[in-house]
Amino acid sequence: MNFLKSVLSSSGGFPGYTIQEKIEVPPNSIFSLHNAVVRDTGAPCSVFTFETSKAPSLLPLAKNYVSKLRSLKLPGVVKFQDSLEIDGYIYIATERVAPLAHTLAKSVDQGIICWGLYHIASTIAFLNTEATTLHGNLRPSSVFVNEAGEWKLAGFETLTCMKDEEPFIISYGSIVPDIFAITPSELQNKGFSELRNLNLTTLDSWQFACLVWNCFNGPYSSASSLSGQGKIPNNMFAQYRRLLSPSAQSRLPVSNFLDFGRRPAGFFRTDLIEISESMPSLSLKPKAEVELFLEQNKKTIAALPIGFSKNRVLPELIKSFEFGGGGATALSAILTLAKDLAPADVETMIAPMLLRVWSSKDRAVHLVLLESLKDYLEYLTPKQINDKLFAQLGTSFTDPAPIMRETAIRQIMILTPHLTDRNINGDLLKYLAKTANDQQPGIRTNTTICLGKIAPHLGSNNKRKVLTAAFSRSLKDPFMHARMAALQAVNATSDVYDKDDLAMRIMPGIVTLLIDPERSVRDQARKTLDTLLGRLEKLTSTMPDTINAPGPASTATSNGGETPVSGAIETAGVWAGWAVSTLSRNIDSSSNVPTLATTGGTSSLPVTRVATPTGSGSSSTPSFDAAKQNSKERPSVSSKGSGLKLSSKVNKVDLSSIYAQEVAEDFGTGEDAWGAEDWNEEVSVPKPVNKARALAKPLAKSTSKMVKTVPPRPKSVIQSHKDEAKDDDGGEDWDTDAW
Repeated sequence: MNFLKSVLSSSGGFPGYTIQEKIEVPPNSIFSLHNAVVRDTGAPCSVFTFETSKAPSLLPLAKNYVSKLRSLKLPGVVKFQDSLEIDGYIYIATERVAPLAHTLAKSVDQGIICWGLYHIASTIAFLNTEATTLHGNLRPSSVFVNEAGEWKLAGFETLTCMKDEEPFIISYGSIVPDIFAITPSELQNKGFSELRNLNLTTLDSWQFACLVWNCFNGPYSSASSLSGQGKIPNNMFAQYRRLLSPSAQSRLPVSNFLDFGRRPAGFFRTDLIEISESMPSLSLKPKAEVELFLEQNKKTIAALPIGFSKNRVLPELIKSFEFGGGGATALSAILTLAKDLAPADVETMIAPMLLRVWSSKDRAVHLVLLESLKDYLEYLTPKQINDKLFAQLGTSFTDPAPIMRETAIRQIMILTPHLTDRNINGDLLKYLAKTANDQQPGIRTNTTICLGKIAPHLGSNNKRKVLTAAFSRSLKDPFMHARMAALQAVNATSDVYDKDDLAMRIMPGIVTLLIDPERSVRDQARKTLDTLLGRLEKLTSTMPDTINAPGPASTATSNGGETPVSGAIETAGVWAGWAVSTLSRNIDSSSNVPTLATTGGTSSLPVTRVATPTGSGSSSTPSFDAAKQNSKERPSVSSKGSGLKLSSKVNKVDLSSIYAQEVAEDFGTGEDAWGAEDWNEEVSVPKPVNKARALAKPLAKSTSKMVKTVPPRPKSVIQSHKDEAKDDDGGEDWDTDAW
């Protein structure tokens, strides 16, 4: 026995429960109340304690309380968990509750009072009509409020089935503390034995009326005060007075009071009551009904008590969203209620739900989650975002439905600041590389806009490469808005590119848009080009004037000696400059064609004379046949090669024939040097095509794919400088060659 006492004392008196702080209860209660937690699970609960030594005469009431609370499993009754009677103590463990007096001491909305009274009236009506049971101790000390804000009935010290041979209340009703303050006159005069001659509902109706007065007006001083209205609602006051009828036989039963309140426009027809009644079956209703219900009660749901929202409404809304037809309306209501939750509640209720529904295969659910991303992103940790959410969201970029791909592109701009560098420069760029080639022009346009928005978050090693390749392609997009988006994106990211990117890759594409068919594109092209020119001027301001530094003077060897290599370079420069100046010179006479001399160090190139326009306005074009003829008449000069050495003797070279041959190859020969095409031929306009018929007719096999011909780009003489920083292997899909 001593061992058992030590165990009980070490466990706080109730094995399996850790009893915590004491809660104040009204003085007419025979039980004390403590907050507690279940030791195994840590779940919160309450423990009612009755100490026999302090009030041994009340022990029958305490035992009746435990017996009836254990047997009643009604929604409106405090939920029983466990009980123990040992060593002069009676312990009752229930759900976590607080006395109603604590709630009424605050400023309580009239709608919440009506909602609470509705629950108590429903429970009393069931006990009276279905269980033929009399409560007999109905007052504020017998009502408790749970964590959901719901009013629950307890105080079962005198709960009695009137069918018993010796009803408990008749024997012990008079010993309940302060019981005659809530007893009608007929019992005060004749005692509780008079209940045998009265209707079952008589006592509970009177006591329920006293409870109504207390809830709206506070404690009353005498029974005469109950006849006044005070703050009792007007539509309730008439039925309230019937509960207090002096005649016990004509006193209104609580069940009838409940029926009057549930009539159209009745005092129990409030939005809060309707929501509480509809929530348990919300997940079973069709989608149309759920959406209509939530839309109509949006403001009411947002104004619900926090406890009720957390413990009753949110679980049902989550269930409806996951398994029912709540859709976007249910998610919106969930996120609205989540704003008032504590961080711990968000972590346990909201975040797991969001990650669960993201893993579903329902496209409609994914679309709702995408569109509402900004509303719930704050409820997820960075690890949850990068490890779970981003992986699920990435599937939307390759979804067959265009609306899913487009929504994913728009919403990823919200998510990017929360992503790691690895996710941004890895998978995200791969997703955007695919959508940049999408068949839908709107998706291509949004991809360009997205890249411009997330540019500050891209890695420094591949930012320039990715943006240059992507925007250069978008500048050539046939969709006008895609070109406009590319111009604006380039303008916004102009500080990213170096001089080679601007001059050789981006600006050439913008220049072509200066003659774009769309005026808005042309205007934006000019603005962007002005920005880039300013940027390019700044980048080139530190460049040297020339990269060719003057070398030392060369000294030729006498008596046919060999010239040094530096002299060969200088000689080649002189020859090139001489040839260019000679080609641009007009010869007065075409018959006097000088030949290239091998002595004296001077020569002239045979060039066909270009006739100057006469007064009549006629002109002649250069004749390359004459140049060919002159080259044939001159004898060829043979020379022996000497490798890379330049001798003092120069062989004769017919530059005129070489030049004429190159020009002829480029432009053609003969009378029509531009080709045989007739430029005067009338251009035929194709007939308009029936769009519907064209779309209905399948493409030929050879034309089923778009083929884009890009003219070869001339090689640049400017040396391109590679980045010194090591590439982080991100953005391979954006390689310029792949476009």
